[in-house]
Amino acid sequence: MSAIARKSYAYSLSSALAEGFGANARKVAILLNELGVDWKGEAVPRNEVRTSSEYVLLHPDRKVPVLKDGETTLIESAAIMQYLAEVYGSGKFLESKYDALAWVSLQNGLSSAVASLAHADDESQTEKAINNARHYLGLLENKLASSKSGYILDTGYTIADIAWIAFLDERRKEKLRLGSWDQFPNIAKWQKKVLARPAVAKAYEN
Repeated sequence: MSAIARKSYAYSLSSALAEGFGANARKVAILLNELGVDWKGEAVPRNEVRTSSEYVLLHPDRKVPVLKDGETTLIESAAIMQYLAEVYGSGKFLESKYDALAWVSLQNGLSSAVASLAHADDESQTEKAINNARHYLGLLENKLASSKSGYILDTGYTIADIAWIAFLDERRKEKLRLGSWDQFPNIAKWQKKVLARPAVAKAYEN
């Protein structure tokens, strides 16, 4: 299969991480790397994402990433990952499809819980948000404890792992007041395993 050059309209990953948009852009970058697809990332300044009349035509809610594949334009990282796995991977990394998508959705629950920290007005609300986020971490911890593959699903590495690994970075650990991921030993073990994958490591180089 010949690879088609494509553009992912997002911040460069280094600036994206600083702006808090790194995780969703990185999910797409990891999967593109895993699939061995030729692609080109295009950095879009934050003010352009928020104000450009051109960008709103790409994403009506002015978010990143956006993927352009020929005449096809895709938004939202979960939809983009499903598309890439189906079209360029023939279902690879999408085994046990609905379970994988369910765990991608649960990761979005963690994202929302962490995002609520920014709107906490006092320590009580902050603790509530942190506990909610740790609830989702507990779900992942328990799932990994029973996994036969060392990844989230028994069938092996999927877009679910990609979604979670892209989000569980150092900034989130600090926000959740975790001295170490070792408080969740199964997550810590899984994290080391996934970060050792060449395609994942490459996404963190940009």
